Amino acid sequence: PVSAPFHCPLMAPAARGLAEALADVTVYKLRAQVVTNVEAAPNLDPSRVKELLVEQVTHPVRWVEVVQRLVAEGCTEAWEVGPGKVLMALVRRIDRNLKVTPVGAPEDVHKVLQHARQA
Repeated sequence: PVSAPFHCPLMAPAARGLAEALADVTVYKLRAQVVTNVEAAPNLDPSRVKELLVEQVTHPVRWVEVVQRLVAEGCTEAWEVGPGKVLMALVRRIDRNLKVTPVGAPEDVHKVLQHARQA
């Protein structure tokens, strides 16, 4: 249950608006795979980025599969960027071994980037 019709066909007008907004955006070669919400599979193809972003507006989020895929690919640490810790709690239900760090304030971003550079 959600508070609004997110990630379903009722969001088609928003998807069209997003497609228009992305029309003039250039997507360059990706430096890392992105496991997409739509396919729950890694994408490295820059020509598919806009399509996949638009599709996620009207398609269900395959969150459990995404997290499981990340773990299968060797991911041991993730960051939840933005306010709150909703995704962190969801990840704990899927795989308690995946460490999630909340990054909600600008100073948190600096800490995470410093940690990433050292890793």
